Amino acid sequence: MLVRRVHDLNRSGWIVLAWFAATWLVVAAYFALPDHRVLIERLALPIALVILWMALAPGDTAANDYGPAPAAGWWP
Repeated sequence: MLVRRVHDLNRSGWIVLAWFAATWLVVAAYFALPDHRVLIERLALPIALVILWMALAPGDTAANDYGPAPAAGWWP
């Protein structure tokens, strides 16, 4: 579902893979490096911003590189 949302934003679905990899690296570093948790928590901010961008950015209203626009009327 995330790949479809990113395609609606006219971006490559590989962004989702990069986002998952970054998330898992930050989580693993958080538990593996307890002395650096403050730094690691600050690294989590860009990941959270990507989530907000995917959720709040308006999608393309016309067809883009990844297919036609979603059908109108699915959202009130």
